[in-house]
Amino acid sequence: MEFIDVWDFEPETDLEFYMKVFFETKPVLFPPNNNLTFMEGFVGYTIHRYKQFQTQLFIGQPNAPVPDHIHPNVDSFEVPIHGITFRHSGSVIGTPETMKTGRAVYVHRNDWHGGVVGPNGGCFLSVQKWLTETPPTSVEHDWEGETMGPIHENSL
Repeated sequence: MEFIDVWDFEPETDLEFYMKVFFETKPVLFPPNNNLTFMEGFVGYTIHRYKQFQTQLFIGQPNAPVPDHIHPNVDSFEVPIHGITFRHSGSVIGTPETMKTGRAVYVHRNDWHGGVVGPNGGCFLSVQKWLTETPPTSVEHDWEGETMGPIHENSL
């Protein structure tokens, strides 16, 4: 699994094209109405939504875990910003020391992934394409695997 530079690549898929446009236009000032979610140790902020595409910013409290899971209706790029250890397919592929802002990793709808926030908190962007007739909401609602806790369990 390799990271790509979100500002310097040639998109080949519609999801890559959307990510490229998002980073070039920075639409953070025009979020959709249902843009905030709260989960065990995390706040999710939907920065932008266009049809089946959206970008969410997730901010985690110190040491907040994210169990390995999949999003069966979402393909995404995960873009670390600060303080995240990221797992993909059972392996740690990035830590706060090795992850660089502006690098993205692709997560297919069937790719198991998870992570943990560092001791000083952390955040990452999730650039998404929702694949079915399901309108985009927040990825913690499209989840298979161990939940993050009772609040998450009750929201599914």
